[in-house]
This record gives sequence, C-alpha cells and structure tokens, in this order.
Amino acid sequence: SLEVMSKDQQDIPSHAFSNEEDKIEMDHMRKLIADHMRSSIDTSAHVYVMTEVDMTKIVDYVSLKQESFFQREGYSLTYTPFIIQACVKALGQFPDMNSSLDENSIIHHKNINIGMAVAVDNGLMVPVILNCEELNFLGICRKVRDLVLRTRNKELNADELQGSTFSISNFGVFNVTMGTPIINQPNVGILGVGVVKKRPVVIETND
Repeated sequence: SLEVMSKDQQDIPSHAFSNEEDKIEMDHMRKLIADHMRSSIDTSAHVYVMTEVDMTKIVDYVSLKQESFFQREGYSLTYTPFIIQACVKALGQFPDMNSSLDENSIIHHKNINIGMAVAVDNGLMVPVILNCEELNFLGICRKVRDLVLRTRNKELNADELQGSTFSISNFGVFNVTMGTPIINQPNVGILGVGVVKKRPVVIETND
C-alpha cells in the first residue's frame, strides 16, 4: 500500500545538502532563460531531425580567403555567415519554417529574420539580423560581427533582440558534436550546429 505523506514530509527536499557545499542564487538572467525555455517546451512540441553536412569546400574557402578577408575587413572570416546564408536559402524554399505561433494561429513571415544565440557572462542572448533575404554574403558577415561584438559588450538595444522568425544555436564553439536546442518562441524551428571536424567518409560517385 502507498503511504500518504503529510504536508511537512512533502516539503522536505529529496537531497539534504551538507554545510560544506556552496549555494549560489540564480541571477536574473538565468531565471529569465530558465522560464523562457520551460515556456517554450510547454508551448510547442519539439521534434528533432539530425543530419551531417560536408563542410570541406567551406573549410577550404575560409582557409584560402582568411588572410585577404582579414586585411580588408579587420576581423576573421568564420563559418557562421555561411550557415546563416544556407538557412536563408532553405527558408525561402520552405516558408512554413519561417513562421511564428500566435496562440491557435500560424503566421507566415515575408521577411527572414535570423536570431543567433550568443554566449555572454552567465547566460545567453539572441540578437536578430533583420531582412536577411536582402543581404549579400558580405553584408551577413558584417551584421554577424557587429551584433556579436555589441552583444558581448552589452551595447544592444532591446529592439535588436526582437522579431526573429528563425534561430540558430552554434554549440560547435564548445567542441560539441550534437545537441537538442530549445525553440526560441514564437519561432517554429531552430537550427543547432555542431563542431566542424575531420572524419573518414565514403564519397559516392557514379562509377
């Protein structure tokens, strides 16, 4: 038979901590992130699809152009703009993924606004690149550089954290291969990007 616990018994924590352990209160940002992630899971069902992409040509291109790009722009060329540009093309072909949830309605957006997760002290922020479909590759590079710098320097305006229609979380910067990012509401999808690394694969040909 199941014993019915009294209220006092129910309030007892399942794990008793010793006096030697440190207890650190969550700061405001961590609480907001936790609440937002919990709310996202409650708002929409999360289904994950994982695949691998051959990055050889992009890695070779970055290696070839890195020096000249740095001399011209003053910062390093990274993989992020390539990933954003690929997302923009994919969202143009599959507009259902460039949508937002509004209670019982789905809103299809004409513009593609990419939110990109940026790690900051004790938290995460998602600045937004607006109207990505109107930007060329260099324009995306410059937007990424500008937003990342100002995010980490705490110079963003509140408006620059609003209006995303799709988001990207690059956990590859932490040398992580795979992950399951939580959707940034009210988006209907998010792309998680793992680390780029060498590995042996079979290349199929017509021969």
